[in-house]
Amino acid sequence: MAVDAVENPVERDRHIRDAEQQAQRCDDERVRAEIAVLEASHALDSWHGAGIASKLALADAAVERVPQADARADVDALRMVIARREDDLDEAVARGEAAVAGYAARGRIGAQVRTGLDLLDVRETRARPEDLAAIPERHAAWRALAGKAFGEHHPVVRQIDGAIGARRFLLGDVAGAHAALEALRRPEPIAQARAIRGRVVDEHGRPVAGARVVAGPELVGDSLAVALPFPGQAGAMRDATTAADGTFAIPDGSGDGVIVAQLGDRRSLPAAVADDVTLALGPTSRLAGRVDLRGEPPTRAIVGVQFVAATGLYQLLAPIDRDGRFELAAVPHGRVRVYAVVRTGASHAVAGSTFDFAAPRTDVALAIAWSHRTVHVVVRSASGAPAGNAQVVVTPGERAASSNLAEMITDFMSGYSIRAHQLEGARVVPDAVARLVRRDDLIATVKHAPEGAATACAWGLPNDVPAELEKKLRANLAKVRVTCAPIPLGPAGASASAIVLEVEPPARLD
Repeated sequence: MAVDAVENPVERDRHIRDAEQQAQRCDDERVRAEIAVLEASHALDSWHGAGIASKLALADAAVERVPQADARADVDALRMVIARREDDLDEAVARGEAAVAGYAARGRIGAQVRTGLDLLDVRETRARPEDLAAIPERHAAWRALAGKAFGEHHPVVRQIDGAIGARRFLLGDVAGAHAALEALRRPEPIAQARAIRGRVVDEHGRPVAGARVVAGPELVGDSLAVALPFPGQAGAMRDATTAADGTFAIPDGSGDGVIVAQLGDRRSLPAAVADDVTLALGPTSRLAGRVDLRGEPPTRAIVGVQFVAATGLYQLLAPIDRDGRFELAAVPHGRVRVYAVVRTGASHAVAGSTFDFAAPRTDVALAIAWSHRTVHVVVRSASGAPAGNAQVVVTPGERAASSNLAEMITDFMSGYSIRAHQLEGARVVPDAVARLVRRDDLIATVKHAPEGAATACAWGLPNDVPAELEKKLRANLAKVRVTCAPIPLGPAGASASAIVLEVEPPARLD
């Protein structure tokens, strides 16, 4: 529907209301069902999913009046997303399989394949042996089906190829992933493009000819290159090569974002996009180590490197092998934060280390602190206005009661990150926890929380759609106030089941 192309959340909601009014005036239950599903889908797209239970109930009732399998599949696909957010991966898989079957029954191959790819991502996260074994076979089957139905150059086929290429990276085939993803890369129009000019110099300020310069809203590099065209980022990437005097020009770069340069094994630190940029190439060194994944499969995990003094829109990534080893061959020198992330259904377990990097290092050791401890964090607005959106982190040890997000990220060594949601519908928490929750509060249930002394932190965020919010957030980390408090311990070190954190209203992220 055209509503899906509207990025502004206010405009999008207005279009949905208009569509809903038109649907009520026509005598077509199918149209009414589609509008109800659309409204539930866009509620789910927001970070907090406000009112999703009631909107999903309306969608359920609407599709019950439409005896068509793909209408029911639309709701099953939404329930797959919700189950994944709730860490109920078995339910997510079941809902995903039902949605795929429903779309297949009605011949909606595009929806069938796209939902099938989402389902494979859930199975990758669940990571049972049968899940991991099935993924290559299902990728091949979806590609054959979509290629026959739509042709080799259709966006659905390219989406499948992109998923296959990205998985090659996770499996450790970095060169193969580069080749596959570069072959798929196509520039896409940028809504608010800008001309970017600048020069690349060496560490002595002399111009560098023949350097590759890459710009984009956000970029990911690895051992082979300063930028890898992952799906979702490749279309907005722009390249240039410096002339003999070190200058370059990108006529249609991203309006904001990050820019970086490379020549051979020398790389620049990332810089913010601007009309005129100077990038200085410097030495790089090998950085390697090992992650103790506590038995988690490596395809659920990734190692990243961020540069403390540089923009947060850039990172280097490395896959992890079966023994937990990782390696990045060309990391620029500077103060870096190295971290490992393990995906679960709803949260991310993180372990990290920050240090000055100026020579090869192969002894970085990271450990994911896995446990069976569960902590419920209730997020409440300190101003009395609804706490519409919030992020929660639980970390080992004690932290200062208040800081900002830039400081939090720099100091963050390990813990668990999860989005907070409204307590409604099928969300199940102990009665003692439910009694703490007031109207408009949000709640995050952190499974595998750190044992012993630990701290819960939260920060309020605007109600933008995720892509807009992520971009604004990374550019304004110091403006976001973070509230932290120690998690109380009961008798014999047992954790209290819940903690309430009052967060300040979200700062303007303009």
